[in-house]
Amino acid sequence: MFEPFAQEGRDDTSEHRGSGLGLAIVKKLTDLMGGTISVESKPGQGTTFVVKFTFDTVPVSSVPAGSEPDRTEDEDSDLTGMHVLLCEDHPLNQEIARALLNEKGVIVRIAEDGQKGVDDFSRSEINYYDCILMDLRMPVLDGIGAAEAIRAAERPDAGTIPIYAMTADAFTDDVKKCLDAGMNGHIAKPIDPAKLYAVLRNEFRKTKAGSGN
Repeated sequence: MFEPFAQEGRDDTSEHRGSGLGLAIVKKLTDLMGGTISVESKPGQGTTFVVKFTFDTVPVSSVPAGSEPDRTEDEDSDLTGMHVLLCEDHPLNQEIARALLNEKGVIVRIAEDGQKGVDDFSRSEINYYDCILMDLRMPVLDGIGAAEAIRAAERPDAGTIPIYAMTADAFTDDVKKCLDAGMNGHIAKPIDPAKLYAVLRNEFRKTKAGSGN
């Protein structure tokens, strides 16, 4: 039941059926957070899901009465209003990335291949996007070609828009190819949410500083 597009008693003629991605996304997010998910189900009786996570805790004895642990600026800050162009062809990866980004208030536009990503960027208003997340292995035009095309575009923000590879291709040569194509950095899959948020916060901070906000 955690496999993408798997559905029980699927009726392709139904107008209200889902995509079969819900539980696959939950399983992937649970794995990314270091947890486990299990299920027990009996027809006509019901279904029980059990999700387990392990988190670091602070001993009660170490916290003065009436006080709370300090939070860092990064833990408190969100990314509300940030515009991100996600170039990703796999439906499950799209939904996982969208869920992670939406959780922090990011406005996401998805391009299903590299050429659509280039076209979307070219049609957007100048400085509309704050960052581009680029998969490498995509149909029509791969991530390297898409990044090079964006950098070569004749518009003021073509050379400054942050572009980060977000891919399972994480060898040293892969990272070098991304940088040589004009990308700003590399985020390896499976995605570490903390690293993704840190990269986006850094770029969003620069954007707001440049606009005077």
